[in-house]
Amino acid sequence: MNSEYSLMKDSFPVKNTKDQIWIVPKDPYILYVYFEISSETHSTFESIFGYYLWESSHLFLKISNLSTNTSQYLKIAPDSNNLYINIDQPNKVIRVEIGKMISNEFFIPFAGSNVVSMPNNNIIRDQSIHFENVLENKNIDKNVNTDLIYDKFKFNEVSQYLAPSSVNMFMNMEKINKD
Repeated sequence: MNSEYSLMKDSFPVKNTKDQIWIVPKDPYILYVYFEISSETHSTFESIFGYYLWESSHLFLKISNLSTNTSQYLKIAPDSNNLYINIDQPNKVIRVEIGKMISNEFFIPFAGSNVVSMPNNNIIRDQSIHFENVLENKNIDKNVNTDLIYDKFKFNEVSQYLAPSSVNMFMNMEKINKD
């Protein structure tokens, strides 16, 4: 085990820094959560509420759907520091907090996550293409029908800004279309 980690009494791995929680959408329905609880939080909680309350309460994630202004609680294993969460609806804005659930209605948060937008679950029919040359800080925006990209888009105009693999892909696609 890494020396910068210590084990608390209930075997919850903690890094001796600060409380942290990060969330990242995996796909429209699954959210990845990673969290760390510091030994300082454990000590502070015990000094305020007592050892018994730390031991008798459970760690929970409060999953807040900011789009619908609703929340749900998920009990987590005391020895975990990451997990995947199923999200019922795609295309929502989510925030997660980690803390102790003292009773059915009393949650003490330790840390709050970043806010993420869950991806959409259907195809977006956006007909625009955006290329950016970060070296020259130039943007090239074109409205094109992506199905007819070869007829409506001047390849040479943007080829200088594409990665070599993208240029090869476009060249191969042009050959296929000509045949």
